[in-house]
Amino acid sequence: MTRKTGDGYESAEYSVERSRPSGVTISDALVDIETVVDVALDRFRRESTRQIQNPSASTGPSSQPSPQPRTAASELTIPQEGWTGFQSGKGAWIKSEAAPQLRDALSRADGKTLVAGAYRYKLSGDTGQFINRFTHNGGSSK
Repeated sequence: MTRKTGDGYESAEYSVERSRPSGVTISDALVDIETVVDVALDRFRRESTRQIQNPSASTGPSSQPSPQPRTAASELTIPQEGWTGFQSGKGAWIKSEAAPQLRDALSRADGKTLVAGAYRYKLSGDTGQFINRFTHNGGSSK
């Protein structure tokens, strides 16, 4: 993939290699791989737009709020609005700062994934800055 940066161009190459964990359906594993690719493409596009609009902008680390007390999945406050659908049409994402309780629960969960209600949620991004959401069709909660 190539993007314009000021007077020049920048190229990036992404690859995804995953093993399917025991108990995870093939369908869920494929959606997880699609999510990784979608997040990488979205990040690449956002960085392109940000650099074109403000080439001198720096992206320093954001401060993380202090950890919330442990909360059961049934007690989580999960935003109903603000989710952005992936271009693939499968699932959606939101910035983790918009759902701090869910982010903290995911950061403690096995595989940074949990099921709540009709959705499977997964913490993603280099620093856990995104939460992905997919319709859950039963099976393992991983």
